[in-house]
Amino acid sequence: MAGVSAELMAQLESMGFPATRCKKALHATGNTNADAATQWLFDHIDDPDIDLEEDGENRMDR
Repeated sequence: MAGVSAELMAQLESMGFPATRCKKALHATGNTNADAATQWLFDHIDDPDIDLEEDGENRMDR
């Protein structure tokens, strides 16, 4: 999980968010804190590409 804080990833995943979404939220918020990432997740929950990895594949379908 290069580029994101393992501690913040664990916090977000413990709240029930999928790893792909957590990673995107942490990248988008500059890895600052769980509150900022959580807000980003709720702000972008309906984005059509929210579950796509950076390579464009949808890991949630597997």
